Amino acid sequence: MLHIISFTDDNNEALSFASKMYLKLKKWHDFLYRERDPNNEGIIYIRHPWESGMDNSPAFDDVLEKIQSNAAQIPDYEREDIKFVDKGQRPSD
Repeated sequence: MLHIISFTDDNNEALSFASKMYLKLKKWHDFLYRERDPNNEGIIYIRHPWESGMDNSPAFDDVLEKIQSNAAQIPDYEREDIKFVDKGQRPSD
């Protein structure tokens, strides 16, 4: 359900930002509840810190350090980020 927000604030910059961001945040939340709430309980999860936008946060360091992987078990893949993110802003292989 889409909730309509009415602003009465005189701060045009804040209103402009809020109106641009509201639908984007709504779509992100819709995605999370659709794709990351497997039991339809209203409790979402994220698969990777990238989904939270906090992938460089120290809050994830301890958990990520516990992940053990074998490079031979990772299938070939094509990195999508190289198509639209500047090389200096993305992780290396």
